[in-house]
Amino acid sequence: MVEIRDHLRHELAALLATIDSIAVPCVSPTARYAYTPASEKFRQHIEELWRKTQTYLENFPPTDEEIDKTEEDYQSPPEELQEIKYGWKELHPYITPVIQADTLHQPTSLLDSLTNRFRQIDEFRDTVFTVFHTEKFNYLHLFPNEIARVTDKLGKLVRAKPFPPLGLIGVPSSQSSSLFLNCLIAHEMAHYAASRRKFRTFILGEAQTSLQLQGDKCPSGDRFSVLSYRLAQWAEELFCDL
Repeated sequence: MVEIRDHLRHELAALLATIDSIAVPCVSPTARYAYTPASEKFRQHIEELWRKTQTYLENFPPTDEEIDKTEEDYQSPPEELQEIKYGWKELHPYITPVIQADTLHQPTSLLDSLTNRFRQIDEFRDTVFTVFHTEKFNYLHLFPNEIARVTDKLGKLVRAKPFPPLGLIGVPSSQSSSLFLNCLIAHEMAHYAASRRKFRTFILGEAQTSLQLQGDKCPSGDRFSVLSYRLAQWAEELFCDL
């Protein structure tokens, strides 16, 4: 039993060290940089998640009785520890890029203006957007369900709040100063709206109906599925352009 407990302590210490190294940019951002309210909201959420994770791990497990006394060898970490480890690993690629995108390295005024227009839509009155830098040369939108799925799963485990109504937009780290190129941010905001409204799920049914109207020319099998999905994707892109 003592060996099991010692092994668990080593696992917990290693996991805490890993999570600390991931969360440090959010917990202790460089003082000389300023962030938009949206970036600060993201930072505070990650910091709370980190502190709740720390508290959870420091008290895990609270008593010896929670480890099976018939177990002779502690072969692998409990399932909860694995979930925490993989959750933070999934968050890692997004934390540093968001923190690096301070007000000196993102089109703050344009972003604020577009956000104010976006929030005129009733269901998105509380939505804010933060920018993160990407090494890719195109602008992109990180679907909110992707990061919320990770943070909410972690939050439920360590008793932290759900992910806020926050959109994450990727901007090339080598972004152009061109106003018109940065207007692609508006297109990415529309992807956020489409995701929240489950636009692609709805339009996929419409795409399938349209293909079936072709009669004998309608593809079948896997080709029907592929073409339906492709048509729905293009419909979403046109929606976002508009």
